[in-house]
Amino acid sequence: VLGDIISNLDRNTEFISSHDIFLSSKPNSDLQPDLLITCGKSFISKSFKQFIRSNKPQYHIHIQENSDLIDPFQSLTHKLEISPNYFFEKLFSDLDFQKFREGDEEDDDFYLAQWRELDTKSKTKLHKYLSEVPFSEFKVVEEILLTLPNNSILHLGNSMPVRYANIIGKPQNSEIEVYCNRGTSGIDGILSTAVGQALKTNKTVICLIGDVSFFYDRNALWNNYLPKNLRIIVLNNQGGNIFRIIEGPSKQPELEEYFITKQNFTAKKTAEDAGLDYYYSENEIELTDVLGHFYIETDKSKLLEIKIDSEISTEVFMKYKKI
Repeated sequence: VLGDIISNLDRNTEFISSHDIFLSSKPNSDLQPDLLITCGKSFISKSFKQFIRSNKPQYHIHIQENSDLIDPFQSLTHKLEISPNYFFEKLFSDLDFQKFREGDEEDDDFYLAQWRELDTKSKTKLHKYLSEVPFSEFKVVEEILLTLPNNSILHLGNSMPVRYANIIGKPQNSEIEVYCNRGTSGIDGILSTAVGQALKTNKTVICLIGDVSFFYDRNALWNNYLPKNLRIIVLNNQGGNIFRIIEGPSKQPELEEYFITKQNFTAKKTAEDAGLDYYYSENEIELTDVLGHFYIETDKSKLLEIKIDSEISTEVFMKYKKI
């Protein structure tokens, strides 16, 4: 069973969660499935999608209740328009009955063992790598994920925040709900959604968002009812740094001016205008200190702005892809 961070599967030995790491290299074709069953919307992990496209299963069944054709893996053979819960309950009850009739034989777990071994090694490799890199987006997101209050809600911004978080994964056996406005992967309404979530729950809601997305949707803070359980963390690298990383835009001469669209804004004035408590950090020591009291309950929403060097962050991420 494999899922991205927004599937909210527990991060433990029962599920595969580091697929985005070990499938980014040339994986062993022994990992090719005979049968793939999918439910939900498109995967965040490009590595997994590309792996399945290159190693198509004999059967790919997609479970969804609506009639839309969704096939990001380009391998679909069957589509069942029923509830995923109903499908899996029926599937496993029938399999259990079949085993009872035919005699319960031990399952061959060699295939599963290969995935688990790669999953474990990848977690170890990533942890070691991030322990050695300089202050950067990747390292900051790891620190934030490790210090999230238990039983909280994390709303991830699109572009790099959700990608970093998906690679790192939420802390093992943590009771943290993770959400992201994937849609067409745009930046519209990310902050607005987080504000709405915070208004409808007593849990702490943390919105981890990039600077371009934040400034694009800062009118979400233009109201008189901002809840005290809202925590906003802005990763300010002064532009759309994802365009330095993805193929295509990164090679264009217009990269800096028309794709990254560099800016020199800070979130301080926005926080002051909206009546939020404002925090700031630009190095690891400051960040550790701030996170120690950022989540403590007060009578106001809070905003933490983290200044990060975009070129160092790009270098750290590109080196990660080669480990």
